[in-house]
Amino acid sequence: MEGVLDGVSATGYRLSGPRGVEVLPSGAVAVRRRSGLGRDYRRLWAANAVSVTGDGVTVTAGPLLAASITHDPLLVAGALFAQQLPWLIFTLFSGALVDRLEPGRLMVIVDLLRAAAIGGLAASVMAGAAHLVALYGALFILGAGSTVSDTAVLSLPPLQIGRAHV
Repeated sequence: MEGVLDGVSATGYRLSGPRGVEVLPSGAVAVRRRSGLGRDYRRLWAANAVSVTGDGVTVTAGPLLAASITHDPLLVAGALFAQQLPWLIFTLFSGALVDRLEPGRLMVIVDLLRAAAIGGLAASVMAGAAHLVALYGALFILGAGSTVSDTAVLSLPPLQIGRAHV
């Protein structure tokens, strides 16, 4: 019978009840509510949270790095412009690309390319050879990758969670 707890706590049995309900050793009833969205959705959510956080950091760090290279305000503003320009150029292309290819695999490939761009930029900074052209190029690649990755992440949840949860 659903809703009736079975087992005896005094004898050391683990008490259990309907799915998602447990009786703790103290006698308190604990109700676990699990998301019906599944493990894949939680992994996607966590990966997207990390990616969006990284995008926010680069929006801030790019102009700061440019300011450490030059004191010309126009060149410093160019760093943010280089990162946002791909949204004007590639947005429609990114949407078509995501529709035609597998979004999950596309996200992985694009994010690996973005990581390589950041790694290359970090290596040039650590070597003391950071130039504005390299910074602009890396930020442009990050922005272009962001158009694809952000578009793909929006198309994945309906594919992962099924029609019942949409």
